[in-house]
Amino acid sequence: MKKYNKIILFLILTGQMVVWQACSSGIEDELTIKKNPDRYETSNPDPDPDPEPNPDPVKPLPEELASIAQSNGIPGVQIAYIKGDQVDSYIYGVTDLNSMTPLTEDHVFQAASVSKAVAAYVFLRLYDKGVYDLDRPLHEYYYYDRVARANNPKNGLITARHVLAHLTGYPNWVGTVQSTAWWTSILEPGDNYTPGVDYRYSGEGFTYLQEVLKHLTGKSLQQMAWEEVFEPFGMVNTSFEWLPSVFSGKNTRGHRVIDGALAVSDDPMTRWTGKNPNSAFTMITNAKDFTKFMKRGLMKGEGLRPETYALLTTIASWPEGINDPHLSRGLGMVIHKNEKGTSLYHSGSNSGYLAYFIMNIDQDEGVVVFTNSNPAGRVMGENAFPFFLGADQTFYMFE
Repeated sequence: MKKYNKIILFLILTGQMVVWQACSSGIEDELTIKKNPDRYETSNPDPDPDPEPNPDPVKPLPEELASIAQSNGIPGVQIAYIKGDQVDSYIYGVTDLNSMTPLTEDHVFQAASVSKAVAAYVFLRLYDKGVYDLDRPLHEYYYYDRVARANNPKNGLITARHVLAHLTGYPNWVGTVQSTAWWTSILEPGDNYTPGVDYRYSGEGFTYLQEVLKHLTGKSLQQMAWEEVFEPFGMVNTSFEWLPSVFSGKNTRGHRVIDGALAVSDDPMTRWTGKNPNSAFTMITNAKDFTKFMKRGLMKGEGLRPETYALLTTIASWPEGINDPHLSRGLGMVIHKNEKGTSLYHSGSNSGYLAYFIMNIDQDEGVVVFTNSNPAGRVMGENAFPFFLGADQTFYMFE
């Protein structure tokens, strides 16, 4: 059976390569914030929305990248390249090695930690509405039970700004996230970390802020995201939880190496029901839908006040605490600076999935990459960025 599946996969991928060869291949300082008072909008859909993405049919992955995917055993890849109002979508491979279903642009992937970029935007929208203050200690709004059990005075210092800049001192996760032990664990900064001072990447911080905002708004994470980002931006195929009515028949499966062979991961997105969505890692989306956030959110700052939008590209911390002129963090994502200007960037890694996006604010140009293979998917990010955005620049996240 395994040999049979490999033959089918080879035929599917070879067919995509042939289609690609028959198509024409037309691939083509500091951020200056536009102080436009009309930028701020309500959560209602834009009455005069941006043009829809390019209606041209989806393209097979360019031969150079398809060859890299094939040689690295990556079952499926979605890529969307955005330049101005033009969006080009590319696909390769299959949804999973069990079903061998050919991948389409409508299939959805686990976005993993790319979720944090969208969640941060949702949280900042609520900040602009006066729901909370970025610099008020979170425990004054709501005492999250895992924080309360810790009885650690450091928890009394932590603010939303610390969460979004990864300055809480919390670990990424305490044990296995969403396990029985995790739900009953305690959450506190590490002994060697001072909130607001020491960088430490943390999904736990996002979870804490999510719970505070659920309490303050009386809404679920999904409802907050739908009202603040998904609906206004027209992201109808994006969600923080599994929606059978939207995603049925569109799911992919992740892949990782098990006992020396590539196999389907045992962490399906269908388990993320309304009981356990998480702002740090459970977003489900596809490349085409995600470009709407890149354009309308990251590029245009729709729905944020100018001074709040500026926080995305204002240095709040440095990864690993190192003052790096090329890689720093604003609120919610990485600020990347190179020869072509300032970009916003984030990556994501879940069991069997790797995801990457970069949006160059100065060039109005970006790329999003979703793969259903971890760790092999990294090579697709490393190669797709220079392929679409130009090899005449340095992508420091891969250095």
